[in-house]
Amino acid sequence: MSEAQKIQPVRLIHGKYVFREGDPSDGFMYFIFSGDIEISKSGLGTLRTLSQGHFFGEMALIRANPRSASARVLSSEAKLGRIDIKTFAWLAKTNPGFLANLIGVVAKRAARAMKKVHDHV
Repeated sequence: MSEAQKIQPVRLIHGKYVFREGDPSDGFMYFIFSGDIEISKSGLGTLRTLSQGHFFGEMALIRANPRSASARVLSSEAKLGRIDIKTFAWLAKTNPGFLANLIGVVAKRAARAMKKVHDHV
């Protein structure tokens, strides 16, 4: 089985949580194939809404800390794919554009999160 075949499908219905803030890290990040996912944090509310082509939960690949935000299905259904660190490493090695895109998105998210926290204080 190739690493690409190790992308595990996940299907959830409206209102279900992929994970909740404070949950132990499961070591997976998620890609959205269809549907809408709300990312929220206690005290800050909705941080962003993600849809097809986006990803979330990437911090679980690099640290074992509890989840820093909640991810919940907003649409009637969401089809996701989840990967572990081994599959992530394979994707990064075989597709440098994947890694460059991920780093850019993570940097933008960090900047937005810092601004939101700063504005909230």
